[in-house]
Amino acid sequence: MPEGQPVGPFEGTVPGHVHTDLLRHGLIKDPMWRDQANECQWVEHCEWIYETEFEWPADRDRTSARICFEGLDTIAAVYLNDSPVGEADNMFIPHAFSVAHALQPGINRLKVRFTPIPVYLQDKDKDKYVSLFSQDRVYVRRMQCTFGWDWVHRLVSYGIWRPVYIEAKPAGEIAHSWVRTLAIHEDAAALAWEVEAAGLKQDSVLRLGLAAPGGEPVWSFVTGISPAQPVVKGELRVEQPQLWWPAGYGEPALYRFSVSLTASGGEALDTRSDEIGIRIVEVEQIPDDRGSSFTIVVNGERIFAKGGNWVPADPFPSAVTAERYSHLLQLLVDGHMNMLRVWGGGTYELPAFWQTCNRLGILVSVDFMMACAEYPDDEPWFIAAMKKEVASTIKQLRNHPSLVIWYGDNELAMNNNEEDDYWGKRVCAEVTTPLCAELDPSRPFFPTSPIYGRPFNSQDAGDCHVSPWYEVDFLLGDMRDYRERIREGRGRFLSESAIPGSPPLSSLLKMMTMADVADEQADIWEFRTKDNPYNGQDELTHYRLLEKTAAALFGGERGPA
Repeated sequence: MPEGQPVGPFEGTVPGHVHTDLLRHGLIKDPMWRDQANECQWVEHCEWIYETEFEWPADRDRTSARICFEGLDTIAAVYLNDSPVGEADNMFIPHAFSVAHALQPGINRLKVRFTPIPVYLQDKDKDKYVSLFSQDRVYVRRMQCTFGWDWVHRLVSYGIWRPVYIEAKPAGEIAHSWVRTLAIHEDAAALAWEVEAAGLKQDSVLRLGLAAPGGEPVWSFVTGISPAQPVVKGELRVEQPQLWWPAGYGEPALYRFSVSLTASGGEALDTRSDEIGIRIVEVEQIPDDRGSSFTIVVNGERIFAKGGNWVPADPFPSAVTAERYSHLLQLLVDGHMNMLRVWGGGTYELPAFWQTCNRLGILVSVDFMMACAEYPDDEPWFIAAMKKEVASTIKQLRNHPSLVIWYGDNELAMNNNEEDDYWGKRVCAEVTTPLCAELDPSRPFFPTSPIYGRPFNSQDAGDCHVSPWYEVDFLLGDMRDYRERIREGRGRFLSESAIPGSPPLSSLLKMMTMADVADEQADIWEFRTKDNPYNGQDELTHYRLLEKTAAALFGGERGPA
């Protein structure tokens, strides 16, 4: 705590994060302004408690009641009326806790206590595993980049970052539903569907329906489901389908798959509705004299992928609104791009991100959230945690037509060969590969990114993370051969590529003053840019590399912008 004094109580926001609430109440300075992030590092070391009250009707069932958190960030203990009901240690998955033993008619008091990350890590050997940018993050299943990266300051926060609600469904519920395209013919498409129920107490009835983009029904079906067989599967045919296409190749048509669960007597139990797209995605790899191609193919048509990496839009992901997603993603499409890679040091992103990508026709590949580190996959708790996280993530995201590729991680195996004992190999073998094959055979999966060639990160096969600019001899040379280097670049699929440049002045002035912009010492430039100590050269920081490049390519000395 600052100067040893308690902070609060004050009104918190849910969904939200501690930092955003502290800023709203004027208890910290804006960490996005100049170097003020340094002044709120104390937040990470405090225990934070959320408390609220709610009323439970006396005539409502309590035996099946549970409290559902779509996201807790991160090490949390949950209490109801001072009785412990559950614990959470993963930001990326939902948590549901039975509260039957603690819930009472009338007023109830809910408390969520967040353990400080430094306290949680006290008994961990933080030097056991190699981890770029920070040594502690591999033990915590939360957004890795907020422990600090080469583009963001360390801002470890806490919070109920996604919606929370309490519910009672004594007769059962729809746990998951899924639709995938099996084949597209000249005048029809074959789809497979699957519905999973949970907590059924008796044989029940599913009513399924598919509506076209205009809302008109194109298929319906009624089937039974039972506690003994809680998963029901089938196939359907859509005549004259409207296909989902990436931006620039056609309309991203969206159908709606609806499911209702009713008791055998007709009582409504639960409903669910998902946006889906009719489309087939493949990655074409044709051998040639260099290696092999790596081309995304949608509905049989080769797609020229144009885009970039998506890192979290805010250090506190609860702050990213649907409107902000829409604005940022529309900029992508307006810039004639059609693809994003959700990078493995961030999050799997909120539903509004996926809904917007579906609507705009943006192709998305997703890394499972491991990046640039030797994760503790020799410890059973970590493998168990990843199995739970990966299965949950696949089931949450697999309906989205915009999602076209799964990757096992970001750069855990870079510069290794397939036969090497590289970082993440056990997680790939025991977790991501089998779960993607079982739960989502509808789209390609690759064990890591970059992948293929010898070693991984080859420009001759697979995907690669390379840049004509980001090479040591070029960075430290006179840069006069930059055009030749660009021409020689031959990566088959650049899923990550460093491009130097400054934001426009209008953006710079949102994070620093004009005096900071013109400061030859560049203190705030350095703070906001961050350096990368692993880039193979120590002579210049990232900012000074940017400055050197500007001078070499455009001439002149550095001066006020």
